[in-house]
Amino acid sequence: MSINVLLWDPRNDLNEFVDVRKQGWAASNYKILLEEEWILAGDLKAFRFLIQTPEKEVFFLIMTIGEFYLLISGSGDLDLLVEIARTLLPLGMVP
Repeated sequence: MSINVLLWDPRNDLNEFVDVRKQGWAASNYKILLEEEWILAGDLKAFRFLIQTPEKEVFFLIMTIGEFYLLISGSGDLDLLVEIARTLLPLGMVP
C-alpha cells in the first residue's frame, strides 16, 4: 500500500483530479474495472477505483485533504486494502 499526499492545481477540485487520473489510466491502456464514490467519516468524499494493469489489479482511493490530494494505492489483498481505506478519519476525529 502506498499513501501519497499531492499538491496539484487546481487545488481542492476532486472531480477534475479524478478526471486527469482516468485520462492517464486510459492513455496507459489500463482498464477501470470498478469506480465507486464513497463518503467517509467527516463527510469526506472519495473515489475508489479498481484498475486492471497488464500485470495485476490495483486498488486506488482518491480524496482531498484541505488543498491537497490524498492518493492511496496498492495491490495484493484487495479486500484488506478496502477495509483499511474505509477507516480513514480526518485529524481531530480520532476518539
